[in-house]
Amino acid sequence: MFKKAAKKTVNYLVKRPAVSRVVRYAYSQVTASEPDYLRVEVRKAEALGLYIGDYLERVLGGVSPRAFVDPYLLPRLQPDSRVVEIGPGTGRFSLLVQKAIPKGRLHLFETDLYWKHFLATRLFVNSPNVVVHDCDGHHLTGIEDGSVDLVYAKGVFTYLSSLVCFSYLQEAARVLRSGGSLVFNFHDLDNKECALSFISASIEPHPGPWKFNSLTLIQGFLEARGLFLEGILELRQDSTARVVAFGKRA
Repeated sequence: MFKKAAKKTVNYLVKRPAVSRVVRYAYSQVTASEPDYLRVEVRKAEALGLYIGDYLERVLGGVSPRAFVDPYLLPRLQPDSRVVEIGPGTGRFSLLVQKAIPKGRLHLFETDLYWKHFLATRLFVNSPNVVVHDCDGHHLTGIEDGSVDLVYAKGVFTYLSSLVCFSYLQEAARVLRSGGSLVFNFHDLDNKECALSFISASIEPHPGPWKFNSLTLIQGFLEARGLFLEGILELRQDSTARVVAFGKRA
């Protein structure tokens, strides 16, 4: 009886136009942003004399990184802030943060060897306040306890398993100083309508690579490590990714 009711609920949600559009739009974006694709786009961007981030925004119509950096990160930064970014990829967000902390230091942790090399030898090769670290995909190795003002990740935890996410969250709690902030986005399992629309396997021809986590579990995990929920910053109607901020208690 329960299974029939659950299936009926899923089918109802999936058929709702708004939910269906969200699912299919998100799948198209993920399909179009696989690493091999982006590497092809790097060559296309270079042929036009553009940085890949500018190409993604100007030519392909991508959302400006300022939509995330300006409201959610800049208010938490000072010129001498020490910052960690998890999963910088093309460096679109990193560039804006770096310019906001001319006397500080930006530490980048990227697992993809192609993008790690791109960041270290091209994008930030002449940037003394940017450090590109070796990254094992779980830890923030080389960052001292209680030494960082801000840790952030955009479009990263949406693809990582729960265990990997919680490993990074634990590391963020370790490296943040008192009064520091953690800002990231993720697919929230507690948002049942969005979660069911993905779990229903309504995406064709194959389900996307997204991963879900629970804000309730994340909040409990971080509170046990001295952080508190500053706020749920965003959950747009055209996105299943929730942006949240946590602060480190004194």
